[in-house]
Amino acid sequence: MKAELHFAEAQRLTTLRGYDILDTPREAEFDDIVEVVSAICETPISVINLIDAGRQWFKAEVGLGVRETPIDSSLCAHAILQPDLFVVPDTTKDARFCDNPLVTGEPRLRFYAGALLETPDGLPLGTICVLDYVPRNLNEKQRALLRLMARQIMKLLELRRLNARERELRLEAEALVRERMVADARLLQLNEEVERKISQRSQVRNRTWQVSPDLLGALNSKGYFETSNPAWKTMLGWSEEEVASMSIFELLHPDDVERTRVGFNLTLEGQPAIRFPNRYRCKDGSYRWISWVGVPEDGFVYCSGRDVTQEMEAQASLLSERETAALRDQFIAVLGHDLRNPLASIDAGTRLLLKTRLDDKAKALVGMMQNSVGRMSNLIVNVLDFARGKLGGGFVIERTTDQPLQPVLKVVADELASSNPNRAIELNFAFADPIDCDCERIGQMSSNLLANALTHGASDKPIRVSATAGEGKFRLSVSNSGPPISPAIMKNLFLPFRRGEGNKQGLGLGLFIASEIARAHGGALTVVSSEQETRFTFQMPLNDD
Repeated sequence: MKAELHFAEAQRLTTLRGYDILDTPREAEFDDIVEVVSAICETPISVINLIDAGRQWFKAEVGLGVRETPIDSSLCAHAILQPDLFVVPDTTKDARFCDNPLVTGEPRLRFYAGALLETPDGLPLGTICVLDYVPRNLNEKQRALLRLMARQIMKLLELRRLNARERELRLEAEALVRERMVADARLLQLNEEVERKISQRSQVRNRTWQVSPDLLGALNSKGYFETSNPAWKTMLGWSEEEVASMSIFELLHPDDVERTRVGFNLTLEGQPAIRFPNRYRCKDGSYRWISWVGVPEDGFVYCSGRDVTQEMEAQASLLSERETAALRDQFIAVLGHDLRNPLASIDAGTRLLLKTRLDDKAKALVGMMQNSVGRMSNLIVNVLDFARGKLGGGFVIERTTDQPLQPVLKVVADELASSNPNRAIELNFAFADPIDCDCERIGQMSSNLLANALTHGASDKPIRVSATAGEGKFRLSVSNSGPPISPAIMKNLFLPFRRGEGNKQGLGLGLFIASEIARAHGGALTVVSSEQETRFTFQMPLNDD
């Protein structure tokens, strides 16, 4: 009988591989243990066994001559499911082992005893075990020895892991030392370069002063630039003499004077000005936005000013666009609300009408009203989703496993079937709830695909809805009979505002919204169309957990 998996198998395997012991060469410490255990327990076979995925691997062994065997025939795979020491005096009389090929065939193992190799967290990694070709048992000293050796092996494994970590840290420390030596050499080189550049700084400073496109100057405590660079002439049209003759407050835009006066006083008190914007008057009467950096020192404020007119205008334009987008979003939300309320009333009214006595003509009329209400509701949902996507909100989904998907899909089909009593909708669900998804969004996708099939499919043939889960994927398909989709339509099928040939209903958003919902789930919506059928298929990966 093949052993079941441990209840925490994924965590157990991760922990096992964290010891970095699998597929390592033989080591004397472990070989000595199996030799001693085999001798004291008086068994021909002794093994340090680690249970990996699909195999059992032997760190040390006596009497086997192999390093691993398949997990299907493993006796130790059963042992790790038992607490403490696991002893099977006669394997032929144990239901778990009587049909094991290692028992019924060569080497005809008849006795097994194994002590758990257990981590401090209680996860079993394998066993230290002994085996014999004849039925037998262990005395108390032999049992105590197996338990003791199991603890000793775990200490060796922990020691190997600590030693490996110590080697890693030592290598990291050596690398840091080498980096420090390189950094010190680089620092020495940089110091030499700095000294060389300092000797050139005076020339560079003078050259920078002359060619800088930014406004440079030294502002005294009264608000006059005692020095200014040629950029004043280039940017604003004022010469050095003209700049020196005017207070900065004479050059400022009237709306910026008081704000700048407060900032100037703070700078004189020792607080640097960083990216302080204001508008300076050009000689031709126009204004430019200047972003200032001012540093106080020895009674002066040393200033540099950069022309940010384009940036400020761009910010104003962006703010205007954002305000427009916000108003547009608000308008769409209000529109959706104001449309939904009367539609809900109409829908409720038609349902009440259907509960009264109506002749066939009246029932048909009410059915047409319900179809119209359904189409308008879908249009509102699709328009709102489309608007949110275009305005930056995106197609938001909330994945969860708290809600079953099958009831949602059945309700969608039932609602459309009730609105289309002369059409047949066949459901085939072959998956187990829950599915990690946004059930409401998947229901919306299903509704759009079903509505599309009802619109374009053959009225005398059923519409088939299938949903399956397997091989790590969830699939939902909606298929209908009828004329195939033409290549010209197929090319733009999932684009917004594209409607099929002869279709004058809707905005052409349903398939676009469905494809966006698929993409938001990390999946895709595809279509194949032939003379036999047209099939839309949504496929998304399933989470492993």
